[in-house]
Amino acid sequence: MRRILIKNADIVAENEVLKGHHLLIENGKIVRIIPSGSRFSDSSACHIIDAAGQYLCPGFIDLHFHRIHTYLVDNGPNDLEQICKILPRYGVTGFLPTVCPLPKGKDAAIVRSLAAGTYAGAPARLTRSNGLAGSRLTMNLAVKNAVEMLGADLPMAVKMASANPARVLRCRNKGSIKEGFDTDIVLMDKAFTVRRHGLMANAAMKNVWKKYECI
Repeated sequence: MRRILIKNADIVAENEVLKGHHLLIENGKIVRIIPSGSRFSDSSACHIIDAAGQYLCPGFIDLHFHRIHTYLVDNGPNDLEQICKILPRYGVTGFLPTVCPLPKGKDAAIVRSLAAGTYAGAPARLTRSNGLAGSRLTMNLAVKNAVEMLGADLPMAVKMASANPARVLRCRNKGSIKEGFDTDIVLMDKAFTVRRHGLMANAAMKNVWKKYECI
C-alpha cells in the first residue's frame, strides 16, 4: 500500500481554488481532500510532499497532438515512446496522438504499429518553406494564456485543459481532482511552470491512446 500526502497545496477544483488544502493518495487513487487547518492523524504512514502553496491541478489532456522537440507521431512507436516521456514536463498526462494523412492503405498499418506499443508516462513546420504549420504552445502555457490574456479564472482555464477533454474522450475518473479519481495530477508554481509531474498514474498516457486505437 503506497500512500502519499500532498500538503499545503492550492488545489484547483472544477469551480474553485481550495487554498492550503491537503490531498491524500493511495495506490494511484485520490482518497481524500483535507481542508486547510485540518489535522490528518495518520500522516506518519505516508510519504509527505510539501506543495508550499503551489497549484495542484488535474493533468492536462491534449486532444490533437503531432510532435514535440524532434519527435513525430508519424515516425512510429519509438518516437511516440519519447513523446510520452516528454509531455508530462508540460503538465500533460494524456493525449490523442494525431497522424498526418497517408496514401490509401497505409493509414491502418501506422495506427496499428502505434497502438501495439506499451508507453510509460514542438512546432510542426512545412518542410520546404519552414512555415509554421502548427502551434508551439505547450498545455501549461495555454492555461497561463487563458488566465492572463483572455481573463478566464484559473478553475475555468484548467477545466478547458483537463475536465472538458476528459469528457470528450469519455475517460472516466480523469480530468478532475476528486475522491476516487486517478492521480493524473501535476504541481505548478504561480508562473504556471510544472514543478512536479511524477505523481500521476503510470498508465495515464496509454489510456487515452488505447481508447482510440481502433479508429
